[in-house]
Amino acid sequence: MSVLYEPLLPRHTRVTRVRRGDSGELLITILPCRLIANTEDGSWSDGRASINGVKANYLALSYTWGNVRDKVRLQVFDTQHQEHELEVTRSLLQAIRQTLFDNGDDEFYLWSDQLSIDQSSAEEKTAQIMMMREIYEHAGHVVVWLGPASDDSLLGFRKIQEVAALFEHIQQPDNEHVDLHAMHFRLLDSFAEAAWADTPESQREWTAVRKVLTRPWFSRTWIRQEATAIPSHSTQVLCGPSHVSLRKLYQFLHVAMLRLASPMPQTLQFTSDMFSNLGQLDSFYHLRTQPQTETPLLTLVRQFRGSECTDLRDKIFCLVAFASDASEPGLEFEIDYSTDASFVYVNFAIWALRRYKSLDIFSDCDGMKAQNISLLSWTPNWTRPACFSPIDGNAGDKGRLYSASGIYANSLVVGTHDPARPPGLLWLSGIRIATICSVSDEAPLNPDVRALRSWLFPTDRHMTCPLNNIPMERVFATTISAGRQRPVDLWADIEPSDVDLVQVKTATRHRRLFFTQPASEGSRGLMGLGPLLLQPGDSLWMLKGGRALYALQESPMPETRRMNCLDLTGGSATVATVHEGDTVCQLMGECYVHGLMAGEILDFIGDSPKKTRPSVLEGMDRDFQDIYLV
Repeated sequence: MSVLYEPLLPRHTRVTRVRRGDSGELLITILPCRLIANTEDGSWSDGRASINGVKANYLALSYTWGNVRDKVRLQVFDTQHQEHELEVTRSLLQAIRQTLFDNGDDEFYLWSDQLSIDQSSAEEKTAQIMMMREIYEHAGHVVVWLGPASDDSLLGFRKIQEVAALFEHIQQPDNEHVDLHAMHFRLLDSFAEAAWADTPESQREWTAVRKVLTRPWFSRTWIRQEATAIPSHSTQVLCGPSHVSLRKLYQFLHVAMLRLASPMPQTLQFTSDMFSNLGQLDSFYHLRTQPQTETPLLTLVRQFRGSECTDLRDKIFCLVAFASDASEPGLEFEIDYSTDASFVYVNFAIWALRRYKSLDIFSDCDGMKAQNISLLSWTPNWTRPACFSPIDGNAGDKGRLYSASGIYANSLVVGTHDPARPPGLLWLSGIRIATICSVSDEAPLNPDVRALRSWLFPTDRHMTCPLNNIPMERVFATTISAGRQRPVDLWADIEPSDVDLVQVKTATRHRRLFFTQPASEGSRGLMGLGPLLLQPGDSLWMLKGGRALYALQESPMPETRRMNCLDLTGGSATVATVHEGDTVCQLMGECYVHGLMAGEILDFIGDSPKKTRPSVLEGMDRDFQDIYLV
């Protein structure tokens, strides 16, 4: 009996030969395919792959699986012309039929993950995922399938092409790297304005555009590498019978974002959020076309954590090939589909601790319990949307903003562990600063800065911070903007029109203002910015290797246990015995306290501190202590 999926040789994948039968039925044959290096046999002019020993080009399909339970049976043939039956998602069958209809030829070669990869083999899946970048870069064309026509998609595509034409009206079409600012004023002429007329028909058109751009494909994790693998004019986006090149979509995006800089009729429901996923795709395309750009893996995972995927492991795996630091000798991040998502996320956290020699990955932990995956508190849940970190800064920030643990911020010593047995706890060194006694409401996400000011519990505008005697109003402004200077300088009158709300919102989104326990009756504690789930009774810590401060929730160990551990104290322990009653901690998230973000705490500890400890820090630890993080 013949086998449909024979083991693949190195640099090999599979393609499907798609043909029309005499009765119009699909005839699909799965064939092995060797990827040809661009320096092999002179050039790629005759094809980028070898199929049955003959150079040929293939189409690579980018689509969403859709409902994985909505499957259809598909008859396919192997290399020996033996028939087999496979189950594939309905969306794949729809994509193949539409591609065959649009292609015009009676036969073509297609690469698709469900048919080209043996989905029952974790080993093959791992090997093919590692080749995914090459597979799409070797394709003659990439076909994007958004799904069948619906919700006025034909009208939406027509509008997209109309707006994209404005780009060519004011810029040479072969230049994808354009000066958008120079285009702005040339755009606002009568010809361009007609595209945004406030009429019932225009309202219907823009509603259709919104529905096209918010289809599931645009939020999918894998599209970043699939749709940006080859020049954008060679990538075709299909939605039922409608089609447009990806280059046209980018041109549409550039014009639309420029138009947003001017007032728009509210009835058009034309807002920047409808372009966010397309904008991320455009950014990733430019990242790939600028080879000098170096982007760390942690940065990529953070940037695209809001995207969606069927397999939670792909949140990380699909970005490894594009990271500048994931293949360094001794620090490689390995793709392995034989392990579950929890294992992958823990291993990625450990890799990040070792690679960056800091606790930077703690900035992505928010203390929320995961519903779809089992994780420790120090392992980020990449299935959750991002909570922007003040530590990251923004596009205008240079370098690292904070170093709360001073000389230890970028010199974390990470011990060894058994890769097959992830640690159950982290063994760290830290300074307990204070206990949190009160917490504000969640940060409002509206444009009223006065609502943000309501966080400040004391009403005396003339009081000073007990840590550094700076006026409390300025400390408050600095804290809720996470130290970004521009909003601080503009804060004097607390007027919404004066403050850079984008930066303030970024710093405060899903965060709470907190106060710590006063050192004595009648005194004041510290004020800071903390995570959403922060509670009175949690503790504020400085941890070795941390650029931020951290909120920890302490609890006694219910029973004595020996646990696999990762030693971050400079030791080499791989197992720790935690006794009944010992304190263990859960990470709630990062904190910002003005005046303690540049290593100042180190001046107040030890037998002979460099500086006299302010009264507000009298309850702080005198030196580092070991803690267990679970």
